[in-house]
Amino acid sequence: MREQHIQLVARALKQLADEFRNLIADTYPATPLPRFRRFELARGIAWPRDTDTQSKFDLYYLEVGGRIFTITSSDLAEKIVDLSEGKPRHILRSIRRIEAAAEWCRARAEGRKRMAEEILRQQKRAKEVLDAEIALMVLAKDNPKERGGYPDVDGGDGNGA
Repeated sequence: MREQHIQLVARALKQLADEFRNLIADTYPATPLPRFRRFELARGIAWPRDTDTQSKFDLYYLEVGGRIFTITSSDLAEKIVDLSEGKPRHILRSIRRIEAAAEWCRARAEGRKRMAEEILRQQKRAKEVLDAEIALMVLAKDNPKERGGYPDVDGGDGNGA
């Protein structure tokens, strides 16, 4: 029975790792990572690891009794089951907490994706306005290069002097 419990915990940890990878994936345009919430996965096991710098590297690890584990470590699943002392209620609680952390990561990854889409939408609108201004300038034959200068930049007469 212990081996099946370890497999269940390991499966939940893999899901957390997958959602975490999606969360920290680069976006275009770049968007900031969210402020990370700390989850107590089991008694004495919290993720992400408490560090001064919350770099992507540090977020992938957690510390248990002085030992460093990755969130996908099979040893971590075994450690969680051991800390649960074989009590199904404690194992299930740990699995639910791991699932909550994975859901948190998924929701934040979606938020970063929406943020990037909004930035692109706003940039598209600004580009359309600039393109329209250029078209109006060309239609009005108000090309500063043809006149030899740029108004309001070189003294306002358009001659570059």
